[in-house]
Amino acid sequence: MATIDFEKYGDSVYQWCNDLTFLECRTKEQIVSLINNCKLKPGHFKQLMTNLTNFFDSNDLFYIIKTSTFQMDLNYDSAVDMLMLFCDIFQSSLLSDILYALTKSVPTKYSNSSSLYLYRRSNLQALRKLKTDNGKDFYKIYDVFEKAANENDITTIKTGIEEKYHEVVFDGLNGFVCPGDNILLHAAHEGNTKLVQLLIENGANVQCKNDDNQTILHYFANIGNLEGVKLAVKYIDVNAKNILNETPLHCAVENCHLEVIEYLCKYPGIDLNAKNKYGRTSLANATFTHQMQLVYLLKKYGCKK
Repeated sequence: MATIDFEKYGDSVYQWCNDLTFLECRTKEQIVSLINNCKLKPGHFKQLMTNLTNFFDSNDLFYIIKTSTFQMDLNYDSAVDMLMLFCDIFQSSLLSDILYALTKSVPTKYSNSSSLYLYRRSNLQALRKLKTDNGKDFYKIYDVFEKAANENDITTIKTGIEEKYHEVVFDGLNGFVCPGDNILLHAAHEGNTKLVQLLIENGANVQCKNDDNQTILHYFANIGNLEGVKLAVKYIDVNAKNILNETPLHCAVENCHLEVIEYLCKYPGIDLNAKNKYGRTSLANATFTHQMQLVYLLKKYGCKK
């Protein structure tokens, strides 16, 4: 690894603190030397530490903070901002408590933001009290994920996925959850498009199926959630079949969701005449149940019995 002129870089901190290619090639000791040879503004420090999370784990980041000599002009607001950064990096309940106490006693422009850390901490703590080794806590786990999505608490969602809480499978039978449903599938069943999207974006397996081979696309089509269908079809085969060999189009037709039916009929690659376990196409089902509006719509797009 080539040596670098730390004093030279000390005069151009605004350039290298955002240079990800440069930072990726540095050791934690070199980062310390760079920091010790420059005067950081609070904004530069925040940018630097945020970027370093891409290349260093929390132990290395703690080493960098502990062994560096910071030359920084801080006021109360910038100090609180820095504490918020540490809360985010180290996921420390103690730091969150300190931050909340400080901003509660001395209101600042960051007071509302600090409450987010309290929400994040409480959501994550609630999640970690639940068990992942059986389905008894399924509803409670789902409720935490749903609450986190409503609060834009990405930290809890991401950590929950990393710790496999989203893989907990419902092990019972009732009218609301199918056997084999995990958190992602249940979110689709509930029509919670936002939670589904956040789960996918943070690493949940979008190809998962329950015991009936239902996908998130089947669920969204079944309840007529067009937004969810448009999201799911990016990841799931439009002709995917469940245990009854029903495609999402079958599901939409069975529940008379006209917008979803029309969207699916126009979707590239769809098999308009796929047959279910009983040999019926979507048009055959619509005809059998005398849903004439559906019959006309399906025939319009070339569906056959």
